[in-house]
Amino acid sequence: MKQMVNTQYAGNIKPTESLVRIVVGLAFIMVSLQMAIIDNVAMSYPILIGSIIVLTGIATWDPIYALLRSMFFKNKNEKSMPGDMLPGNV
Repeated sequence: MKQMVNTQYAGNIKPTESLVRIVVGLAFIMVSLQMAIIDNVAMSYPILIGSIIVLTGIATWDPIYALLRSMFFKNKNEKSMPGDMLPGNV
């Protein structure tokens, strides 16, 4: 008996994009913290932005993608994502 593999993902961003978001967000936070320690400067906004990037990567859901999908894809059966129309993905 063959086992069916579920290829669906929970959110509106793909697993590879989620991984990239987590890595980039953590790097952003680390650089901001290093700058804050070395230069003794408050870096709250870059840390906040990095945290948002990491959280959207962990949640695999991006509210901006959801907004764009509702604006541009009026057909409820449309399965493509806003980034799917890039030259390498066609």
